[in-house]
Amino acid sequence: MEMPPRQHEPEIRIAVTNEVVPPPAAGQTPAPQARVVPYIEGSPGTFFSLALRFVQSLTAALALVAMVSANDFFTVPAFSFLVAATAIQSVWSLALALVDIDILITQCSLANEHWSTSLLIVGDTITGVMTFCAASVASGVVLYLQYDIQTCATEHCTQFETAVTRILISFTSLMPSIAVSWIRSCAGTTRRPTFRADRILLYSSPICFVVCGIALFIYADNASSDRIRVKAFSFTIFALIVQLAASVAELVGQLTSMYFGPETPVSDWPLLCMLVIIVEWLLAFGLMGFACASTGLLHFFVINDVFAASVNLRAIAFCALSIAAGTLAALAASVSTHLAILRWLRRRAQQQ
Repeated sequence: MEMPPRQHEPEIRIAVTNEVVPPPAAGQTPAPQARVVPYIEGSPGTFFSLALRFVQSLTAALALVAMVSANDFFTVPAFSFLVAATAIQSVWSLALALVDIDILITQCSLANEHWSTSLLIVGDTITGVMTFCAASVASGVVLYLQYDIQTCATEHCTQFETAVTRILISFTSLMPSIAVSWIRSCAGTTRRPTFRADRILLYSSPICFVVCGIALFIYADNASSDRIRVKAFSFTIFALIVQLAASVAELVGQLTSMYFGPETPVSDWPLLCMLVIIVEWLLAFGLMGFACASTGLLHFFVINDVFAASVNLRAIAFCALSIAAGTLAALAASVSTHLAILRWLRRRAQQQ
């Protein structure tokens, strides 16, 4: 018996446009129309986007001024990295602010240009990761100077703390811009999430659990006299323990959701889904930030020969595994966010 040809599920595409399509004339077949995404405040060419870019550029520039005011910042590589990151962030955000001003004046739109959205996502992500890591690395050295050896009276701790605070404000104001670009990118298609995305979300939790466990074992395996006992490492240990527990909870929740048959491991309840994603991002940022702080402080120890080589090797392995665990947590949070945005867009398309 010959089987009928399989019909593929039509692909729903959502166009980000405000164009009004006139109704078809009598006797004509209506042409398929693209679904319309609601207007998103914060897209390029809006006043909210311009305000965000202005805050990003201004706070990064003020952080750069605070760092340069300490004339010996170049003696510590972590502070030099922070200066470079603040300069790049300030220039990037200023350039995009000028683009917003040009769009507002000329009334042109970049909403339908896929390359511009992709460029914004890539550029904002690279600059955001760089500024966050630079602030975390510098904060590790500041914590060591202020709380561990208490030499802030002879150092420029006030300028360093001010610079770290301002660049973190710049990074925080960058998050809405990335979120808006992400939603606009996902609005191009609302197909069902792929098998690969689901499996990445499922496998990242046990892998993150294993990596966190190995990092904790390496730190605990050291003799008491060989451990690096500073604030940054203590915060990293705490973040690893919390991420370890969160990985177990995420794995249980994903297996339970898959057992009861939802199409993705993301919950069907919008508020619970949003809460889970926020917690995932907070844990990922916390672990990544403390791991980068420990790494920057470890580099400071290595170049100044503070500890023995064997202690440094174990500390390097510990920091590398901590960064890997933070990266896996961020990857899981990114996939969860992507699946949640696709589900939200698909539901809005079905309601129209």
